Order: sequence, then structure tokens, then C-alpha cells
Amino acid sequence: MYKINLKTIILSVIGLFFLYLNGTLFFFNATPESKRITTPIENSYSVKDPAFRTNSGIFTCRRWVDGNEAIVMSRGEDIFDAMYEDIRNAGNTISKETFVYRGEAVATTMAYELADASQRGVNVHFIMDYAGSAEATTEQLNMMKDAGVHLVRWRRPSWYQLSRFNNRTHRKLLIIDGEVAYTGGVTRLMNGCLTWKDLLEVGIEMYEYQPVMYHAKLMIVDDYFVTMGSTNFDNRSFRLNDEANVSILDEGFVLRVAERYEEDLANSERMTLEEWKNRSSFRKAYGWVITKLIGGYL
Repeated sequence: MYKINLKTIILSVIGLFFLYLNGTLFFFNATPESKRITTPIENSYSVKDPAFRTNSGIFTCRRWVDGNEAIVMSRGEDIFDAMYEDIRNAGNTISKETFVYRGEAVATTMAYELADASQRGVNVHFIMDYAGSAEATTEQLNMMKDAGVHLVRWRRPSWYQLSRFNNRTHRKLLIIDGEVAYTGGVTRLMNGCLTWKDLLEVGIEMYEYQPVMYHAKLMIVDDYFVTMGSTNFDNRSFRLNDEANVSILDEGFVLRVAERYEEDLANSERMTLEEWKNRSSFRKAYGWVITKLIGGYL
């Protein structure tokens, strides 16, 4: 009679579990569903042409909305002060979503303001990414929960959903009473571009901002169109993360954004192709590891 060996069964189960774990983490998370445009998009009009407004709306499944007012804000302190003021004036609803939520100064103050609004009777909904809020304290979270804030820590890791772990929410949104909204790159994360060689060879100018880490995400076209929000120019934003941008067609507003851009450009240094080729061996090795091995999945 064949005798079942308990040790063999246990080892087999453990082995199968690790196969599942590795397969989920390194296959599904490293090979996300492709969301690339495979057919060239041809057009014969500029962003100022009414056809751009029509076709871009169709292409993105979003319609352009008239009658809004947009304000450019660049200093972190000013942005958060304005947010807190609008939260205090909220009368009905507050909806917030963010990736990073940590730190004493900002996170605790935001928790207090949202909790206070909820206690006044405002419906407060807050979605924070689980990975990005890993350093949030129990006191910060409980302050909001105890006040009635509907708090969701999005996509908590679990053994049966590991294939979705690499898909995070990177949005930065604050919407108050359905009338006032904030978006942009207000956070503390480092992003970089190490695949500059091909762009530099064709004549594109690349600049590195010098004073501090640059976290703005915006694109200006023909001094008439601008898009800004949470989307980085990388595979993670394009293929993995949930992102949110606001796009604006308005010459006056875009010129104000362009002025801020020129100010930042004046504090930047141009990266030439020669400098890129002569960078240190360490930076070359680091760049190769990031771009060739894991860059597409970060």
C-alpha cells in the first residue's frame, strides 16, 4: 500500500505557494496589460483649431467644459494654506485622493481639518493609497475615522490579490462642494528620466532643475494648451497607475503657466549629449539597471 508522507505533502504545498507568490509578483506585476497606442495619430490642425477640441474630446472620452476659472499655484505652503481655507468653508462634500500621506506637518494638519469638517456635518471621503500611506500614524487615521470621515486605504496587499499590487493610485485630488478642485504634483517623491540619449540625439533639449527636487507635471503646447496633474512621463503613469490631469485651452491662463515655466527654466542646467555620454560609471550602471531591468515597471 502506498503510504502518504506528511512531510512531502507539507513541502509540496509550501513549494506550490511560493511558485504562486513568485509568479504573481514577478510575472503579473512585471508584465502589465499594454495600453499603448499602436496606430500613429495623424492630424493637420493645431491646438487652436476647433477640430482639436472636438477630436481630443472624442479620443479621451472627455468633453471640454466652458465657464471655469483656473489659478496657478506653485509654492507648497501657499497651496496647502488655500486647501485648508477651502476645507473650512466647505458646506456639503469634500472628496480627497492622494498617493503619499505621511509626515507630521502636513498629514496631521490635513487629518485635523478633515475631521473638523466631518464633525460640522460635511460628507468627507478620503482615498489614500495603501502603499503611499504606509507611514501614516494610527493617531492620524483614527482622528479622521472617529470624526466620521469615510476613509479608504486603497488596495491593501493581500495574498489573493498580489497580481494587482503594482497598480497604485497616484492621483492628487481635492474636490470641495463639487465647485472647487485642486490637482497637481504636491507631494514628496523623486522621479527621474534616465533614458535621455535617444531624445538628445534628435535635438530635444533636456534641462535639470537645480534648486530642489522638481515635481511639477505639465505640458504646454503652442501657448494655448496646457495639461497638468499627477501624471509623470514614464511607464508607471502611462501603464500602471491611476492618474488624473486637468487640461485647459485658454491663451491667457497658458501664458501665466508659461511664465512660471520660464522662471524654472532659468534655474535649470541643460544636459548635453556629450555630458550624458561622459557621466560617471556609477550613473551609467545605475541607469542601465533602472532602464533595462525594472524601469518599465516602476
